[in-house]
Amino acid sequence: NGVDVKVSTSPVAVFLREEVCAISDHLAAVSLFQSEQWMNCLEHFDGWTDTSPEAEARMRRLIEKLKLRPLDEPGDVDSPLLRNQIDEQFLRAMVAAREGMAGVTQHTKKIMLTET
Repeated sequence: NGVDVKVSTSPVAVFLREEVCAISDHLAAVSLFQSEQWMNCLEHFDGWTDTSPEAEARMRRLIEKLKLRPLDEPGDVDSPLLRNQIDEQFLRAMVAAREGMAGVTQHTKKIMLTET
């Protein structure tokens, strides 16, 4: 679409740049370990996600509530209105994620303070 995400000040581009940097930092940190260490720890990561029928049903109910457009609905993907709607949804998701992370951080700080 001609957007240069390296210099764009769009909230979506800024968010994506931050995510790429975070992933790069994470990969740099995990590369400090040898493959044998990773293989020994993999058994602890079984079940990252809940694959039960109840979890699937819950996820389907949540997805059904999303405001999605039908696949056969004609649309102009270059429409400024559509771009603004997408940006707005990204912004809302980013705000919610940051608020959630701030809550976790505050909770972690409280736990650390009470343990010391």
